[in-house]
Amino acid sequence: MTEFRAPPPPPASFTDTPEPAAEPTTNPVPENTEVPASEPTQTATDQNPSADKMQALKSLFSSNKETFVETSKSMLASKPMLIIVAAVFVVGVLLGALLFGGGETPAPVVQGLQGVVRNPDITQPLKRCGRETEASSACVLYVMNHATYEKLARDFFEVAVSAMGRSNMLISVDNVRYANLKIPPGYFAEIKIPAYK
Repeated sequence: MTEFRAPPPPPASFTDTPEPAAEPTTNPVPENTEVPASEPTQTATDQNPSADKMQALKSLFSSNKETFVETSKSMLASKPMLIIVAAVFVVGVLLGALLFGGGETPAPVVQGLQGVVRNPDITQPLKRCGRETEASSACVLYVMNHATYEKLARDFFEVAVSAMGRSNMLISVDNVRYANLKIPPGYFAEIKIPAYK
């Protein structure tokens, strides 16, 4: 497991420079002797190297920022460069709209009910039974074969009788040819319901 340690405390102040060390009084240097050039003199920045580094970083960032701003202003100030930047922006927007569906969504195609065994006894278009028609008008009732085997269309006439309130004889008369057609599992029977008289 990694052990985390607290960072060392920062120096007292970045702007304050410590006072130079007092010269030793025990061995004074005579006034007429010269100090050799090879001995480095100790300055305030040598005693506090972090202040010198901070000052150097501040000057580096401020000069780079000014240089970047001046360079970008001079690049955009020229007319050809401004035209190129605008053209690249417009092309990017158009390409993004083209790739990511900026157009309209296609309208769904109305195909009607699928899996229906069509009724040859229906010669004229009729509305579906339910909300679209009145209770006494002629309509079409769709009943699904939910069994795992084929059934004849006449097997669904009882469902039509109980759902629509017409007699079995009236429904059988209006669906004579359709009564003997086979309805596979999962398909719909299209039963013509006669008008109530």
